[in-house]
Amino acid sequence: MVKKKKLKPITDNDILKGLEPGVRMSLRNKSSTSSTRIDYNPSTYAKKSKAANLSGKSDKYINEKTNEWKQVVTIDADKIANAQQVIKDQQPAINKFQDELNKENGYKVTHDAYKDKSDDLAKQQDALKKAKKKADKKKIQSAIDSDKKQMKTLAGKIKTIENKTGYKKDRDAYDKANKLVKNAKKVIKSKKSLKALDKQKLAKYQAEQKKRNAKKKKAEQKANLKKIQKKMKAAEKLYQGRTAVYRADLKTDRLYMLAEVTPQENITINTNTNPKDGADTRTDYTVEDSKELSGTYYLYGKSWADRDNQYRILQGWARKGIEVVVKGFSKLAHCYITGIGKSSDIPYKNVLTLQLTFTYSMKYPIKYSKQKKKSKSLGKTSTTKGKPAKHKYVKVKAGVTLIEIARDKGLKISEIKKLNKKVGDLSLKPGQEVRIQ
Repeated sequence: MVKKKKLKPITDNDILKGLEPGVRMSLRNKSSTSSTRIDYNPSTYAKKSKAANLSGKSDKYINEKTNEWKQVVTIDADKIANAQQVIKDQQPAINKFQDELNKENGYKVTHDAYKDKSDDLAKQQDALKKAKKKADKKKIQSAIDSDKKQMKTLAGKIKTIENKTGYKKDRDAYDKANKLVKNAKKVIKSKKSLKALDKQKLAKYQAEQKKRNAKKKKAEQKANLKKIQKKMKAAEKLYQGRTAVYRADLKTDRLYMLAEVTPQENITINTNTNPKDGADTRTDYTVEDSKELSGTYYLYGKSWADRDNQYRILQGWARKGIEVVVKGFSKLAHCYITGIGKSSDIPYKNVLTLQLTFTYSMKYPIKYSKQKKKSKSLGKTSTTKGKPAKHKYVKVKAGVTLIEIARDKGLKISEIKKLNKKVGDLSLKPGQEVRIQ
């Protein structure tokens, strides 16, 4: 007869490092404190405790585990929040009893005296440990004995006041509240450590998920680029002088092959000049302010509905600030559609006339200056009721455009221009402050 393995009792803290979320959650539903004992199978626990190799796991498995551990972390946070609420709820009962006792004749003085003696006793005991001479030790020990005797007398007085009949009900509520607060603090301490472990587990699955998503995105971009290049090659055989427009992020394989009429590329250079007495102005640097490509383009389609649908998608790219690649008269690897319009004034079938403006602008991380919080002055302040809120600004670096700031802050370019009359159309000077509110 095979002997059945005896289940080993362990605490909730013991199992946290290895068990999977499904097991963890079922156990936690049974226990709210770390002292509860739970039966488990040691061999199962040992197996679960090993560091999981995620490379061979399916995407479905990774996504499921990520969601499970998210739920576990949420449960941890909820339990911490519940324990914190218990402390908050019990505070009135504790305060009430303390306030009533403080009003009682002699209680506060006696309580403060007891606290002072307690502090003095701790100092004397510390001094006794450091003392080396016998005479010093004898003197300190005498002071300790005196403090203990006085504390005993004061404790008796405090207890007498606290045990008065009128305080019995409040005293019981106070003791109950203190017990609940003590237990809640234990739960918070325990669950915070558990939450930290759970977040480590979650981070592992999230990192794997992020890695796989990046790999998928790269493969998708590669496939879309291949399709776009194939379409461009086929179009070049049929048509000459067409301009290719497609998304820079290669999220789709959509390609626009537009006939280009009177294209114009303009570059604006901003020169920082400084005056010099009796001579021409001087400059220490120049910076490209903007680069634009504009012109008339013909959009072809099988029907009016087809052309209109293509135009709406192109319009959506402009509205959402989608970065595009333009290859034709000008070759712009990083640009945005900053102007788009349509008309149908040519007598050609299945053709829509577009007026497009492309603005070159490379994505760049904008660093915003942190607004320092001003401490409240004890004297008079210059603010008054009804006065509008203080203006908010962002400090930008070279190459940053209004488009990027507008997109990042959820504003329209026209709104930013209205607040900043001297700001250029697109690029800004290094170190320039732009008002956004």
